[in-house]
Amino acid sequence: MLRPLHRATLLAVATSAIAACTQASPGTSTDGAPSPCDPLAPPPTTLSGILGVGKDGQGTLYVADEPPGLSEARVFVSSGNDLVRQQVIGSGQSGGGKGASAEYTLSFEAPASDGAAAEALLLDVQGGTASQMALGPPDSKAFLGDAGAGITPLTVVDVSAVAGMTIVNLPGVVAYVGDVSDGTAIVVTSPTDVSSSADFHLFYGTAGAMLERSIVTFSQALSGYPTITFLVGSTQYTMAISGTGAFDPDAGLLGGPGPGTLDTGSTTLPFTLRMPTPTTLGGFSFSCLGS
Repeated sequence: MLRPLHRATLLAVATSAIAACTQASPGTSTDGAPSPCDPLAPPPTTLSGILGVGKDGQGTLYVADEPPGLSEARVFVSSGNDLVRQQVIGSGQSGGGKGASAEYTLSFEAPASDGAAAEALLLDVQGGTASQMALGPPDSKAFLGDAGAGITPLTVVDVSAVAGMTIVNLPGVVAYVGDVSDGTAIVVTSPTDVSSSADFHLFYGTAGAMLERSIVTFSQALSGYPTITFLVGSTQYTMAISGTGAFDPDAGLLGGPGPGTLDTGSTTLPFTLRMPTPTTLGGFSFSCLGS
């Protein structure tokens, strides 16, 4: 099924309008000319607001951080000199806000994992720094002090243990792929963490020549799918996706997307969304706009 944006994401992008997408996509040139790229390449990131660093008996490091502006903490696991971000699939927090004493349960799995090796990172944070850390089962609902069997304690080490390591972010995600009736296609991507409409990238063209287009406006209400206006040359095109269901504050959008339309300024063309939403973009060749 199509995966509508998370409610927090919708709040961030709803009814927003931006002059243009000025953020260069991964692999873009720096002279403003389009350049071949992978639109799902992991964007750069750094650790921020580190909650704790734990080490297991084999020397693997587990790191949790809580950057400002994100809705939940992140988890990283070491692999050689790389610190690889994990996909957080569930989280819980008890206690004060950032920088205060709190307990965390962060269920996670490796990127592109099937979930078979999912775990939970448990932290007891005092004064903004972990005093205890452990690994637990991925379905754990308890915090470290109340957790039962299956807990493996980690040795809490100083944050200097990760100094100089390469931080590897999660790859980008596919938001929408639409096949237009005239043989062209629309692909919309974003990083894993979306804070505003400027985080989205739109590509339009034929499968063998998908060019990133500057987004003029991006609007999305809590109860619907997006309407995006973008430039093809100097002409504004507008893609719109209607919805067939109601919106529930807890469950999100109910039902699926309705018909998609592409307004080219001279005609209106229907497009069909690929469902379920692809997780990869095989069969396409992309060029990204430079900065």
